[in-house]
Amino acid sequence: MKRIVFATCFLLTMSLAFMSCGKDDDPVNPKGGKYKLEMDGQTIAEGHSNEVGFVQGNGWLASMGNGEDISILLSSVPVKNGQTINIDGSDITVSIMGKLAKGNYLSVGGTITRVSSTKFSFEARCKDLLDWVDGPIYVFTGSIESEAFKIVK
Repeated sequence: MKRIVFATCFLLTMSLAFMSCGKDDDPVNPKGGKYKLEMDGQTIAEGHSNEVGFVQGNGWLASMGNGEDISILLSSVPVKNGQTINIDGSDITVSIMGKLAKGNYLSVGGTITRVSSTKFSFEARCKDLLDWVDGPIYVFTGSIESEAFKIVK
């Protein structure tokens, strides 16, 4: 139960951080990046965005979003090219939210891979936070890519 409460608070805090910047703010990364997201084998989001983020704390977090349409957050990402880490229910997570995803999802298993210095890919089994106990598990696959991720070392 504590993990669910922590995960929900963490997602809410991160979503506020992502949505607090207006269009008139100076972009952190003017080059932006590319993203692709599939849910249960169907592409639900793909494109380019200037909403790229990364934070170093207890491990690295990498994120990409496109307004209210989609937000992808990978926490505790691998730092070495070619490295894959297992999503184990602790601080290694994939969070997906937005209109295109039609919900707010948190991973319960899967993997995150550092494909290159600029790209992360993931395969995550996720549950909707609003239907956590009895809800189905959805499979999300995708990638986020940006020159900004070169800082993650």
